[in-house]
Amino acid sequence: MVHTQLLTITRVTLEIYDVRGRLVRVLVNKTKSAGAYESILAGHNQAGQAVPSGVYFATMRFGGAVRTRKIVLIR
Repeated sequence: MVHTQLLTITRVTLEIYDVRGRLVRVLVNKTKSAGAYESILAGHNQAGQAVPSGVYFATMRFGGAVRTRKIVLIR
């Protein structure tokens, strides 16, 4: 789960990458209003196929900032 608090309306992208740097899924790619948000990685790639347990990286871009967090998927 990824949480964020936006202070103003801004374009947001949230992408999930595997440990090899390959894009697994784009969870968010749109303009959002100010407020609190959360996104959940349900364990599926962009094609809807299940991904294995392991370490992934969530990269969020908004308002000129880039934040990356390590997440662990356990099945």
